[in-house]
Amino acid sequence: MSVWRRAISAAAVVLAAGCKDTITVNGMVVNHLGIPLEHANVMIGAYGQHEPAFTGADGRFTVKDVEKPYDAQVSFVPTCLGHMVVYQGLKRSDPVLTVIGALPTANYQSCPPNPWSAEIAGALSGGTGFMAGHLSRVAFSAQDFISWGAYAAADGNFSSPVAWTGRDSVSGDLHALQWQEDANGLPATYTGYGTRPGVVVTAGASLTGQDVALASVVTGQVSGTATVPAGYLDVMRTLGLRLGGYGYLPILEESPTPAASFTYQVPQVSGAKVAVRVWATNAAGDVSTSNRTLAPGAPAASLVLPEAVALLQPPAAATGVMPGARFEWTPFTGGVYIFALAQVYGQTILPQITAVTAATSFASLPRSGVFCGMPCGSLGDQFIWGVSASTRYPTVDAAAGGPIDLNYSGAGAFDADFDAAMSGPRVLYTAAR
Repeated sequence: MSVWRRAISAAAVVLAAGCKDTITVNGMVVNHLGIPLEHANVMIGAYGQHEPAFTGADGRFTVKDVEKPYDAQVSFVPTCLGHMVVYQGLKRSDPVLTVIGALPTANYQSCPPNPWSAEIAGALSGGTGFMAGHLSRVAFSAQDFISWGAYAAADGNFSSPVAWTGRDSVSGDLHALQWQEDANGLPATYTGYGTRPGVVVTAGASLTGQDVALASVVTGQVSGTATVPAGYLDVMRTLGLRLGGYGYLPILEESPTPAASFTYQVPQVSGAKVAVRVWATNAAGDVSTSNRTLAPGAPAASLVLPEAVALLQPPAAATGVMPGARFEWTPFTGGVYIFALAQVYGQTILPQITAVTAATSFASLPRSGVFCGMPCGSLGDQFIWGVSASTRYPTVDAAAGGPIDLNYSGAGAFDADFDAAMSGPRVLYTAAR
């Protein structure tokens, strides 16, 4: 090769190296409630490409000179057997990586950890009084968990349990709603709404005297139709008041639903939204759901439920499934996939790996040195796995924009319109049978 050609070749190599799309990744590791996780081990890119990073007390980490797209792998040992999370094909520089079900390290007095709990009690007043045919419900809302609340007694007194994880006390708002039912058990008219802000609840305590005064509220109406895939049953329809953040006050649950169309009377509360959600399932246990936030008086809504993700390989009750096995499932339109594998130990389900991917398959982690790979565990050979998908997460980057909510019922779950699909769980065994 001539000197001239060698010079051109060397220049091309330098130019190509200079054109690499690299970024500095300033990320964060949190649990499903958005609480930062300290001491998480984060690996960016291929094994050995970058030194592992460890999160600080704020859950943050930094890795420089990262080529896009990149994979992120998080190990968080305090979650009982240890839980690993994988995000495939990230491009954003500020990913929020979620370790499902984890708590800060200091909270692991038991395995799995026990939630904190308390009781909130008080009395309602106002509205139209407390008479036959009227229902009154209270709900406590905080920024990082949902309390479904409780119905008040016939005299307006209430006692509502609250359970949460992550810290000794929580602060939130107490909401109360009153309505009158028709002959079919559906809301006919709303007769009162009230709130008590700034309620602080401490673990193990019974907080009394949390009275709420009800003021008059206007009754509106929403309507629509729900269409489920062939072979599915429209098994449940819920109606609730979305109060922002994690605030949700349930009003109605119809199961089974009597018809595809619906018309509901709803309260018109300033700053709140009405959420209608439909659930359907098939014989395989696959679940499809559609959520819509509706404005009173708006045109009829159309909820079209998607086909659920169906699991393909390994087959049900497969035996001899070894670390490094490949898992496959059917496509879903409009969202990426969240693959989950967990070990079954008696009545306890212990998450082992969660993967966020745009592919319809995932190769579990192979055996390597002292690491036994996945699926692998010391508490038996039975595992379950499944896949979910949602239009809430159209890309892997979108899924890394905040805490992942596998139940699609956390913050924002009732604020936005979305469809979701979840496979029924499938059992596998690592030993031959």
